[in-house]
Amino acid sequence: MSFYRDTLRKARKTHRCELCRAVILIGEKYHDKAGNQDGDIWTFKECEKCQPVIIEFMDSFRVDDGYCDDFIRDWWMEEKCHKCKHISEDDCEMTHYCRCEKFEKVEVKE
Repeated sequence: MSFYRDTLRKARKTHRCELCRAVILIGEKYHDKAGNQDGDIWTFKECEKCQPVIIEFMDSFRVDDGYCDDFIRDWWMEEKCHKCKHISEDDCEMTHYCRCEKFEKVEVKE
């Protein structure tokens, strides 16, 4: 039997987002996820800021097989970084392990 659970919780203690490694502070909402695959049970805590990134990643591949931080980081760098207006600036950096909070899409003029 397999299962998947995604529960939105309010932190009563600090946690670390399994995806971007950011600290989830007391009082912040986070996603407490659990499931199993091939008999192995897994649990993750993920910050709210990562959820839109995860959804976009999953939608872009149209799969429900899951994800990991390395897949999302590589996808972000391939699909997003070269479209960001900060790409040629010295201050361009990945502010989290799997995504950049400074991302701003380049305006395309026709």
